[in-house]
Amino acid sequence: MYFTSEGSTGQLYGTIWGGDGQYIASELKAFLKSKTEATIHLHTPGGSVFDGNLIYNALRNSQAKIHIVIDGLAASMGSILMLAGNTVSIADNAFVMIHAPSGIVEGNASSMSKAAQLLTTMEKQFITKYAAKTGKTEEEVKAWLNGDNWFSAEEALNAGLVDQISDTVLDDIDLAALQSMSFTALANTFDQKFIKQPSNNQNDEHMKLSAKAKSILGVADDATDEQVNEAVERLSKENDDLKEKTAAATKARIRALIDPAVADGRIPKAESDDWEQLATANYDLAARRIAALQAKENLPVTPGANKGNPVSEENKDWSFTDWSRKDTAGLLKMKEEDPDRYKALAQKTGIKL
Repeated sequence: MYFTSEGSTGQLYGTIWGGDGQYIASELKAFLKSKTEATIHLHTPGGSVFDGNLIYNALRNSQAKIHIVIDGLAASMGSILMLAGNTVSIADNAFVMIHAPSGIVEGNASSMSKAAQLLTTMEKQFITKYAAKTGKTEEEVKAWLNGDNWFSAEEALNAGLVDQISDTVLDDIDLAALQSMSFTALANTFDQKFIKQPSNNQNDEHMKLSAKAKSILGVADDATDEQVNEAVERLSKENDDLKEKTAAATKARIRALIDPAVADGRIPKAESDDWEQLATANYDLAARRIAALQAKENLPVTPGANKGNPVSEENKDWSFTDWSRKDTAGLLKMKEEDPDRYKALAQKTGIKL
């Protein structure tokens, strides 16, 4: 959906897509902030109920007196949106269309049941609003939610949905043709008549660059399109170069953390890539884990802690290689009776077991 404004008059045109509500509600609040009265021209085939409610609430909660003018169509959620006005008028050849909210759900029986409950709640909210506007009973307006129910300007006035009929805004459209259209075809039919296509004119207000943007690009106020494009390409290339340099610096930092641990045997070479992935995702965590590996291997050897392998002054500082050369039998005994010490010695020497 689009919102534009000039003075105390605004336009809400187009389909209410998911995500439109937050943006348009914010725009409406800013537009209505200092106004006591405003006119909103409406043309929409409907759309998202949730986003439509956001827009409805922004209008309804305003301190300004809101006059809604239906220029071409207020269908589906649009027929709820029009009720946000203190008064509602409709062009003599415009239309209102009311039907029950619908949706598409995938899942199990529980998911389907919950979706049905949600749609039922939405229907009740719709019925309450239609009844409040028209003065009819909820039972009377409930019938309008059965199928697609079209109201010409005169029919909408007689039903109490609008307060008055205004002058023609667009050429007559055949009601019978509208009733046979799909939702998409319906939206396109009215959009072609109402939605102003983006201008290709470089002087269009929406195409002009702000002074801040020109300053960032480093171009003059009277820069040509070619100069602006060149500046954008230059800035884009500088950004790509910076990304490459940052990536290279990050990789170098990670390797500086991991490579020494691989060299001294704390990290097996085969696990180097895994550690690099961890450091890329969380450098501080990888650094703490590597530091813990080092601290664990540097624990002092305590006499008597090696079960069947008594530690003497002679062998307490032996490496795995020293044990292999000087006391092979003791090394084999260590493997059987104190495997933790055996593995620690082997890893410290860089031997993979």
